[in-house]
Amino acid sequence: MTELEAKETIEAMHASALRDKESLLMRLEHLKADYEKDPWTDTAAQIERIGNRAVVRGLEAEALAIALTKF
Repeated sequence: MTELEAKETIEAMHASALRDKESLLMRLEHLKADYEKDPWTDTAAQIERIGNRAVVRGLEAEALAIALTKF
């Protein structure tokens, strides 16, 4: 793999992480709205899991953005 290919791969991974984070945050908002209408323990657990995943994907996006500055 060339450096250009590596950079393009990291750019694609960064874009994917950003999209994933936004999708997770949108899903989280929908779940919170559902939970307000019908507080159910499974929904509460799902909110926690998806919130954690959104944080992790955000950190991955930040790390990939930093890696891109190294090129």
